[in-house]
Amino acid sequence: RTGVQLRQREASGRTRELLSDAYGKLEARLLQLLYKGRQALDGEAPQDPPGPPSRTLGTPGDQSPPMAAAMPSMTLSPCIEAVSSLQDHAFLQLLGLPEGNRGPCRGVDRCFQRVEIYERFSEKTGTVEDEFEKLCRSAVSEARQRCGGRRLVAALKPLILDLVKRRQRISSMLNTLRNCGLDKFEKNLLRKHLQPRDLLIALAFSSMPLGPSQARMMALAAKTDSPLPLLFGWAQPPAIAPGVGAAAGTGAGGGPNASPGGGPPVGGGGLQLCTQIHWAALRELFCSPSHPLVLSLGTRATLGKSYLLQYLYALQECHFRSSTTTPLRIHTMPSVDLIGDFAREESLRSVTLADVHTYDPSDELCEALVATLASCAEL
Repeated sequence: RTGVQLRQREASGRTRELLSDAYGKLEARLLQLLYKGRQALDGEAPQDPPGPPSRTLGTPGDQSPPMAAAMPSMTLSPCIEAVSSLQDHAFLQLLGLPEGNRGPCRGVDRCFQRVEIYERFSEKTGTVEDEFEKLCRSAVSEARQRCGGRRLVAALKPLILDLVKRRQRISSMLNTLRNCGLDKFEKNLLRKHLQPRDLLIALAFSSMPLGPSQARMMALAAKTDSPLPLLFGWAQPPAIAPGVGAAAGTGAGGGPNASPGGGPPVGGGGLQLCTQIHWAALRELFCSPSHPLVLSLGTRATLGKSYLLQYLYALQECHFRSSTTTPLRIHTMPSVDLIGDFAREESLRSVTLADVHTYDPSDELCEALVATLASCAEL
């Protein structure tokens, strides 16, 4: 462990010279969660470190990983852009936009506490075991009629959660959802652009409060061998509750649209997109036993990386770049997926994969995260 820490400190020093504070804060967050997970595995009671967070990582003579006193639940990129096309706007509205003024919640969503689909749909379709496919079609059709073109995934949350609890991947719902449009435009939009990753993002980050609910959702998705979005492009939350600390040190404090309190840029009035990382949603996974990290990285135009990972590591599911000639903007923004080895009691791959899509060094958050992952990766 000491040798690994020394190697990480040496790599951190080289990378920190290039990326300075943006890299430092992201690395501090990763090390903080790693240290808490190590304490939990050793049976120690987690303790909050005294004093202010350290700005310098890897100080000579310091044998324990540095920890920050208060880190944000999410990090939003300072690179924000307005939604420019009708299909982008309609797609995000239909799946679900993040709600404003969301603060961290200590409790979990009630969908985790009991199964609600029986009382909602059993009168029409019977039991889930006998008529599950028919139940899904009926539930999706009713939810689409009820949602009015907004927050469809939130209306289907009980059904999708029950599916994931049964160790079924969210992708098994794709065909049903792609046929639920009320008109030709909506059906074409879903058939061309809807991906399993979009459903997981809308479910965890647009229909659940910050905190334990998101972490539990990602832990359940990890047990189905699904790729987990670490960095992704989505609609920017319209307002961030005080204390969440949404825009960490990635340069979001400056610029013409910066907020007075150092939060995410504001203004523009319309729907805006940005790349983002939700640290709180990955808390349970970061506390799990870890495997060596393998980073899959290429240029923005590189094709075939995810296909190669799928064949090399026998992956059940991978996120692939959209093949349409006019992809949605959220599908062309930089993103990083984590693929763990949590689906079985015994490890099959014994590695954790970080798959980088559409790498863009001009995006500060993307560059800082990839540099952090590269400094910790074995390959």
